[in-house]
This record gives sequence, structure tokens and C-alpha cells, in this order.
Amino acid sequence: MSSKPNNIIYNKLEANHFFKNILLIAVGILLGFLFIRTTLPSVKTPNKLEELLDIINKNYVDSIDPSAVENKAVNHLLNGLDPHSVYISNEDIQAANEPLLGSFSGIGVEFYIVHDTITVVSPISGGPSELAGIKSGDKIIKINDTVVAGAHITNLDVFKKLRGNKGSSVKLTLLRNQTALPAIVLKRDDIKVKSVETAVMIDSTTGFLKINSFGENTYDEFYTQLNLLKARRIQNLVIDLRQNTGGFLEIAVKILDELIADKELLVYTQGLKYKREEFYSGKPGIFEKGKLVILIDEGSASASEILAGAVQDLDRGVVIGRRSFGKGLVQNQIELRDGSAVRLTVAKYFTPSGRNIQKPYKQVENYEEEVYDRYKNGEFFNETNQVSNDTVVYLTKKGRKVKGGGGIYPDFFVALDTNYDFNSLAALRSFVPEFVYSRFNNFSHLSQYKSINEFQKSYEVSPSLLNEFLQYAKNNGAKYNENTKSSYETKLKNNLKAIIAKQYFKSEGFQKIVNDTDPMILRSKQYFNTSK
Repeated sequence: MSSKPNNIIYNKLEANHFFKNILLIAVGILLGFLFIRTTLPSVKTPNKLEELLDIINKNYVDSIDPSAVENKAVNHLLNGLDPHSVYISNEDIQAANEPLLGSFSGIGVEFYIVHDTITVVSPISGGPSELAGIKSGDKIIKINDTVVAGAHITNLDVFKKLRGNKGSSVKLTLLRNQTALPAIVLKRDDIKVKSVETAVMIDSTTGFLKINSFGENTYDEFYTQLNLLKARRIQNLVIDLRQNTGGFLEIAVKILDELIADKELLVYTQGLKYKREEFYSGKPGIFEKGKLVILIDEGSASASEILAGAVQDLDRGVVIGRRSFGKGLVQNQIELRDGSAVRLTVAKYFTPSGRNIQKPYKQVENYEEEVYDRYKNGEFFNETNQVSNDTVVYLTKKGRKVKGGGGIYPDFFVALDTNYDFNSLAALRSFVPEFVYSRFNNFSHLSQYKSINEFQKSYEVSPSLLNEFLQYAKNNGAKYNENTKSSYETKLKNNLKAIIAKQYFKSEGFQKIVNDTDPMILRSKQYFNTSK
């Protein structure tokens, strides 16, 4: 494949659209692990920073908010250290910790805002919404007597209104099939956030697990789902870590212990003030034999890279995809006196072969642009364009050479597919969820399919449904090229089918359909079918 894409124009707008999740990684908020909570000792005499803040507060020409000035100074100080040391205000600490704690207090509903109306995608199993009888397709028009339909509400606004303390109440008024239902009062409860998104069979001998993060509950979820796949006598396993921004190091180690034989070094950490600490496999795992594939891409970071690096270094399996993000720094979360916290980089982690996969960060201001630079330089499209920042040769357990100094390099490279009109598909695909959710009742006939396998085999997006969607997208402002339709039509129909499947078979249904045409899944199958 050529070093540059066929139909992609290198411009900032397009890259921002493609990398909207990836750039969040560079901020570092969700990438820390090995968190600890400590309280700093009281300071007897003011330091220079405190003295300066006091001078400003007493002498500055205009009125100021001292706490805002202080927070800005702290942020600037930490930004000068490395890209992943961050300050978290006491107002933001709960939201920052939620992705790793694995739960929040709310009503338990997945939603999507369609035409300025909160539309229920699905209630979370066992949550207050499901117990109250809320169904997919319901529209939330009032929250606590406040009209939220047509009020230009945002996702953040919805979170603030629906989440709250456990046991507190919230009143909802719903619209179902154009009929307003009597208001219901729900009591908020702890809602578990699944980090193992789905576990499905790719074929009769191959299991598939997708892990979104490494939080407190991830190992338990992984162990449960892997056991279910084992009961189906899998011989091969694919673990998908694409766009997984990381989490707790210990969780990655526990998962590795289920995949790798005993007494193997899995990862070690070391810093100037932190002595070397080594983590080993220590017990019989439930999948220590059988072929193993780890999927990564440019959005796989920290704990994801620990898992992929250990599997690669110990020759337990192969890594397929594109070079990972390159985050090899360890943060400790240190609580400050006012309830805020600092996630401070205290050490580096190293794979079993001795690789530190952290990419360079001396020019912190350019750190966020590094993934975009890879895209511009053609690394996503041609393996030969991958450049390592480390000249040291590292060897796996069996003597294979592997690279360090900027992410995990895959054993089998899979290029980003560019043989279609990317811009048009990206523009259209963003309208698929709202199209399906707004017409949820139109798909009621699909209940005839009793299993995802039956749906997968028999259902096809009809030309009339595709045309209806294209007209819907155009009416709502989608900018796409109708002349290149043949290049992206198959992918668009598959995306429509996947979102429809999600309505009836949840995340398992979505994943099943997506896997059918996923280049990395197809490459994994090819690997499993080889003799070596």
C-alpha cells in the first residue's frame, strides 16, 4: 500500500474528527494508574508561590478570585514537568475517578440526544430505569418538572441532572410512541460501568473480548467473561485493546496472570525516588494455552501497553494492529488538604525485555500533536513509515527483536483502510445512531430474529432503508459526496446494521456485526489458521 491515503486530505479539521478520542488521551486525565491517596503535611512557613499569591491578593489593581489564580498556577507548574502530571480540583475529583472506580450513582440509562430530545437507547440491566419499566425508544421530556426537550440540552447537562447521591430521587416525564406517560419517581442507585464491553464468539473456536479500560471491576468482569468463553471450548482468543486509554497497573497484571504461565516477569516500575518493583505471574491461569492475539492502535495506552508488551515479550501471543500511543509513566494520586488532588508522575514502567514505551515529551506543547503527526507522515498506512525513538535492541523470550521508545509496535501491521471516501462516510456515520433511535418503533418487525446469529445471517439493510437514511442525513445537514457512494456504501450499510443490532441484542449484537468486516479481526483469523 502506498505511504499516503488515496482519498484523505490532510487537514486539521478532518484529523480532529478522526482523533477526537485520541487527543483526550494526551491530556493524561484518564491515563494514570497505581493511584495512592495521601495528605500533604502542613507547611510552617510560606513558600515563594504562597508569598506571591498573598502579594497579588493584597495589592493587585482589580478584584480577583484567589482560588482561580492558585489553580492556574498549579496547572502551569505541573504542565512543565511532563504531559501526564495533572491537577484535579475538588469539584472534578469525583468525575475524574469514576471511569476507574467502575460505578456511579444515577438512574442507569444509556441515552442519545436526537433532535434536541433525550432518547433512551437502553436501560442498564438491573438499574432503577429498567426496574421502573423505562424502555428503548422512550423520550425524556421533563426532569424534575423542568422541560428538557427542545431546550438545547447537552450530554453534560443530562449527566448533572440524572446523576446524584445514592438514594436521592429524580422525577421523569416520558414520551412513548408520541404519548406522554404519567411522571415517575426514581431513586438513584449505584450503577456499574462495564469495562469489558462484550464477549462473543468470532467463529466456532475463537473467542473475542473487548476491554475499554482497566478499572477496579475490570479483572472480575474479564474473569467471568473468559470463563463463559472457555465453557464454549475456545482454542483461540482475541483481546481488543483499541482506544483503551488504560487504568490500574495491578489490574493489567491480574489479567496477564490468567494468560501467562507462572513465575514470569510481567512488568516492572522504577523511578528516582521509587525503587524497582517487579510484578510476576503467580498462579495457574484459565487461558495459559491456546493461540492469543492482542489488538492495539494509536489509542491504546498505559495499562493496555503493559498487557500487549508482556504478551509480545514473552512470546505468549502476537500483537496485531498499529503502534500504540506510547505512555510509559506511572502516576500516583495524592490528595491535597482541600479535597483536590494531584496525579504526579513518580516512575516509569518497563516491559519484561526492558523496554520503556514512553514516547519523548521534552517539547510538551507538541505532545498532543504527535499522533496527528503519525497520521500526516503516513505511518497509519504503511508499516515502513514507523520510526522508533530508541536505538537499543530488545529481545523477546525466544530471541525476536522488538522496538521501544514510543509505544508497542505490532507483530502484524494492519493499515488504516483508505480505499473509500473517508470524509463522506465520516459525515454520514455520525447521523446513524440518531436515525435508528428516532425510528426505533419502525424496526419492531426485527423481533422475529431470536438470536444475534440469526440476525447476523439473515438481515440485510434494504436499498429503501439506505435511501431513507441518506435523505434523512441530507435533510439534517450532512455534507457528503453522492458520486462516491459506491466506495463507502458497504461500510455504511454495515454500520446501520450494527446500530440496529444493538437495539435488540445490546453490545454483543453491535460487536458481532462490526467484527464481520473488521480488518484486524480478519487478520487475526488468518493468524489462527496458520500452523505456526
